[in-house]
Amino acid sequence: MYKRIVVIVCVLLWLPAFRPVAAQDYSNKGKDFWLCFPAHLPVDDYSLAQMSVFVSSSENSSGKITVNGYTTTFTVNANQVSAPIDIPYSVANISNAESGRPVTKGIHITVDEGMPPVVVFAHVYAAMRSAAMLVLPTNVLGKKYYSMNFYQRFKSDAYSQFNVVATEDATTVRYQLRINGILNGSAVTVNLPHAGDVLQIQNRDDLTGSIIESVSATGTEGCKRIAVFSGSSAVAIKSYECTNVSDWYYSFDPLLQQCYPVNSWGKEYALIPFADNPKGFHPRVMACEDNTEIDFGGITLVLNEGEYFPLNDPNPFPLTMPVAIKAKKPIAVAEYMMMAYCAGNTESSLGDPDMVLLNPVEQNIKDISLFSSNLESITAKYINVYMPTVATGSFRINGQLPQKKFAPMVPANGYSWLTESLSLSQTAYRLTADTGFNAIAYGMGKAESYAYSAGSYVKDRYQFLQVANQEGIANRLAACKGIPFDVYMTFPYQPLQITWKLPGIQPDVVTLQPVPDSKSVMDGKTLYRYKMPGGVTIAATGTYTAGIAAVNPTTDGCGGSQEMTYDITIIEPPVADFTYATDICNTQQWQFTYTGTQGGSTDTAWRWRLGDGSVAAVQHPRYTYPQPGTYMVGEYTVNDIGCHSATVEKIIVVDAALQARFSYTPACVKEPAVFTGISTVPDGYTVTQSTWSFGDGAVNTITANDPQTHVYAKAGSYKASLQLQTANGCKSNWDTTVEIQDKPVFSITPSLVYLPDGNVTFTATSNVAVSGYAWDFGDGGSASGTASVKHTYHAEGVYQVAVNAVTVYGCSGEAVQEVRVAPAPVAPVVPNVFSPNGDGVHDYWDILFLDRYTDVTVQVFNRWGAKVFSSKGYSAPWNGRVNGKALPPGTYYYIIETGGATGKITGAVTIIQ
Repeated sequence: MYKRIVVIVCVLLWLPAFRPVAAQDYSNKGKDFWLCFPAHLPVDDYSLAQMSVFVSSSENSSGKITVNGYTTTFTVNANQVSAPIDIPYSVANISNAESGRPVTKGIHITVDEGMPPVVVFAHVYAAMRSAAMLVLPTNVLGKKYYSMNFYQRFKSDAYSQFNVVATEDATTVRYQLRINGILNGSAVTVNLPHAGDVLQIQNRDDLTGSIIESVSATGTEGCKRIAVFSGSSAVAIKSYECTNVSDWYYSFDPLLQQCYPVNSWGKEYALIPFADNPKGFHPRVMACEDNTEIDFGGITLVLNEGEYFPLNDPNPFPLTMPVAIKAKKPIAVAEYMMMAYCAGNTESSLGDPDMVLLNPVEQNIKDISLFSSNLESITAKYINVYMPTVATGSFRINGQLPQKKFAPMVPANGYSWLTESLSLSQTAYRLTADTGFNAIAYGMGKAESYAYSAGSYVKDRYQFLQVANQEGIANRLAACKGIPFDVYMTFPYQPLQITWKLPGIQPDVVTLQPVPDSKSVMDGKTLYRYKMPGGVTIAATGTYTAGIAAVNPTTDGCGGSQEMTYDITIIEPPVADFTYATDICNTQQWQFTYTGTQGGSTDTAWRWRLGDGSVAAVQHPRYTYPQPGTYMVGEYTVNDIGCHSATVEKIIVVDAALQARFSYTPACVKEPAVFTGISTVPDGYTVTQSTWSFGDGAVNTITANDPQTHVYAKAGSYKASLQLQTANGCKSNWDTTVEIQDKPVFSITPSLVYLPDGNVTFTATSNVAVSGYAWDFGDGGSASGTASVKHTYHAEGVYQVAVNAVTVYGCSGEAVQEVRVAPAPVAPVVPNVFSPNGDGVHDYWDILFLDRYTDVTVQVFNRWGAKVFSSKGYSAPWNGRVNGKALPPGTYYYIIETGGATGKITGAVTIIQ
């Protein structure tokens, strides 16, 4: 379905495109195209040029081509290129003699009503005379252009030239020549009465920088779209290294490119060398505003309007390396291929003079349908690609990674470049990436060449229409059937009046003295954005031609009112739907599978509400619910232009998942620890095996889920685990750290008590913290509470003293100590001399009554303080030796600790022989 919505725009600058930020769909893909077949100098009278048109599309499409009374049709299959559509020379070619006056030889290409847009390439070729170009759709054309040519050297019947094609009746064109870099002082105005009228202007010198404009014939009516083409009917391109080569010796060729409207120029470009041209290429940079500062690979240039660099030179210095160009104001950049001998310096070198107009970074595009021509006698084909380094991994050629690797620009600027060879057996290519890139395509043969942009956005950076769907500004001029959308228009001025006309959709809306809803600044220009009052809803899919009328307070040669039209595509909205399934072994884990339809676009976002407050934004989410229960799951889809589907909601019931769990009682070493299963087993599941691992190497596998006991030999931390396995093969594992506590171990002091008082303080020392002491003194007495207690014994004897206590973890321990209660001790009688000479008399140091002291210690030292004897207890008297050797006679000093009432005894003992 194809409808027309006439929206008339009264504007100062009329260029139906979009600013880069909005990324509107003003690319080289379209439904209406104008081109021409300029003058072409043949090799001889028998080798007249042939123009062929090639049409490509990402979808099946069809249309027709008309020129000067001739009509033909075309069809193209998705992702293919049509067979060459030959344009008859006799009806379309514009001869030298027809220059300077209008001729009705414009070639008009239109897509059939209701069919998808296409991409158009044109190739002019003859024996060793070839040129090709990408053709721009009518809706991206503008009103002001500059011609791009080259130093015009060759025979006398070859010309630098540009051609202007009227796309509407009653078009007025004004041009001002710049010849060899010098601007002519006067401008010429020509009327083109009919759509399809062509004006060809030629000169024997370089016309680069000539100004071509569409103007108002009366000063009150609007300016009309025009298509402009520039180049040469034939030219030889050399360099300073091959000035001695005759122009005839190797090659000359036509130059032909469609010029870009000034308001689509950008500020960042890259020159990438042509493949197999080791001697380099020529660049040309042109400004459209005075005082344009340019960084040309580290060289600072300043150009005024229409000026270009390098200056007009018959033999310029070529470049051989990639160069990044960045300007502070918009510029245009061209790249030139030299004649084969100059580019390669051998007779077998490939190529021929050619020119390609480069696209700026601001017009990068993510998806290109490319035609790579084999005409005529082409033996090598290539593309050059320039894009952000971070995204080079996403670049694809027909869905495949390129064979060559991207190389970073030097110096680094965040971009990389690629030169890739294309197969001669294939002419249709699809170039795609996750982010924007720009590319040129070119081919070379023996004395043959062509080069053109592979595809690009052609967006007016200052004046554009935008569509806002539910997610905000769309990435192209498209909306969804039956879903309201908003329309915005941005101007580089403040209009006095805007009329929004949508015939067949809703009545005209006129806004007097409109107030912008936002402002922005680009390249020093203030831009004003206006929103159409009320939303728009279109009930049927199709392509709708929309426009706007505005009254501009400044005419700029185009009157106060102009018309501008835009195609808005209405597509089917996405339809949400999904299926779901639970994991058989984890009933709380769910897989949601999107099964909706994309409608007329590509899905780019999926918005899931999972019912428990959680959300997901992937196409097929997997989610584990923390808790069983009943949940309402909802999903809606967003397509690439920001339209929502309706939300689909479905109820799911989440059962508790198979989940191994157990508890255990705090345990003490060498006592049974009890493990009790508290696992969750969903209905319908049967546990066939429970495997217990206790962390000390012990494992127990059972078929039931009975409690387990285990005795740990040592205290410490152990990782105990349980694995459940069900009849359907599902498993669940769980582990936790089990702490096994020490039992207390005590020591009791003292072990000797003396009468007659019998008083003693017992102290229990434990290896771990304990509480709740209980004492039994062995004589019928007891006490409780603390680690130290007092007791009095009344009778001599041996008693069993016991203590018991419990740790904070409940581990209990007991100790028993034998305690002797003895009468008051007799003081030891210590001899002061003995003679250990083996005669049986006084051979030992016998100390009377020392045997009554069970805790006695005896130490003996020589005169220098060295210990020669020590003993705990004194059951074996000292024999005067140390380490088995007899000590020499002399005086030795002793210290005796009785551990009783006698206390410490010191003195000297003499050894004699």
